[in-house]
Amino acid sequence: MSRVIKNSFERKQKATASTLCVVCLLLAGSFYSCDKTSPEDDNGITEMTMTVDLSVPYNVNSYNIELMLGGTGDVIVDWGDTSVDTFTLVPCDPNASRCTDQSYYRHYYSDAYKGVIKITGGNITHLRCYSTLSELDVSKTTSLKYLLIGHSILTSLDVSKNTALTYLFIHQNPITVLDLSKNIELTYLWISQTEILSLDLTMNTALTELYCDFNDKLTNLDLSKNIKLDYLHCSNNGFTNMDVSKNTLLTSLWCHGNQLTNLDVSNLSDLKVLICNDNKLTSLDLSKNTYLEGLYCRENQLTSLDVSKNIVLGFLGCQSNCISANALNDLFESLPNHFNSHNQKDILIEGNPGSADCNASIAVNKGWKVWGNY
Repeated sequence: MSRVIKNSFERKQKATASTLCVVCLLLAGSFYSCDKTSPEDDNGITEMTMTVDLSVPYNVNSYNIELMLGGTGDVIVDWGDTSVDTFTLVPCDPNASRCTDQSYYRHYYSDAYKGVIKITGGNITHLRCYSTLSELDVSKTTSLKYLLIGHSILTSLDVSKNTALTYLFIHQNPITVLDLSKNIELTYLWISQTEILSLDLTMNTALTELYCDFNDKLTNLDLSKNIKLDYLHCSNNGFTNMDVSKNTLLTSLWCHGNQLTNLDVSNLSDLKVLICNDNKLTSLDLSKNTYLEGLYCRENQLTSLDVSKNIVLGFLGCQSNCISANALNDLFESLPNHFNSHNQKDILIEGNPGSADCNASIAVNKGWKVWGNY
């Protein structure tokens, strides 16, 4: 009997030990799991710093800064002048660059502050700042999807860690280099009034909208990989050539204010708006652009235009070209007939050699208003 009791006791001891081992393992796994699923690992360590210089304020005599922050959770903003605020972020529309008014945070300085603003915590998805930033570090804000920076004095910007970015807006910054090779989720890109020398977009194949204007030192742009582009605005750069043969989904193309001598839009069958003013074009073939609604081609070197295939065209601006009276008459003949249309259709011809002697009635009889025939 004593042997049976002893064996039973030993079995209970072993079972208790086994149970304790399992509990310890479960607790250890639980602690490990908690560490693995911490917000810092899932959402990235949300921390950013920006250096501001309000001695050259965006608004004269205004020593304030305004931030738009969108996302979830609480953020702590150290304004750098001993003031610290805590804000609860408001989620923004994932498809919009702007958030509600509740997402704007303003701080007023007593003088022209120069220093660092530090933002920690939360899950920041949207950041907009139109102030004189001289530095911006968003390398630890990996949840960022929308970034808008304007009227600053940034000379560089590192977004290599912000792989979730879908929307990037940079306006009036003296940036010379921008590496976007890691931002493959980008669908919207605006870069204007910078000092950028080159721009490699070969990895940004998801782009649907590109605005690249007033970058005087940018002389070319390879768009062969950006086949999803719908809107392309590349005006007032230093382009001498623009190849859009691969961008067959384009509906809007703005390329005015460059040095283009040739523009082939024959592959752009969905094109609705073409603005190619102020270039050096001597000819323009629009025979494949049957959905074209608006054509702006003033201040080129065109001697003729044929819009007979552009049956929905409603606006044509061809001022200050080299079109004779006979060529203008041929152009009028090629205009689509909108005589019964309730909406006015306009054609602008001022500044052409034949604008005073052409027969504008040809266009008028088709429902067009002719401007500049004097």
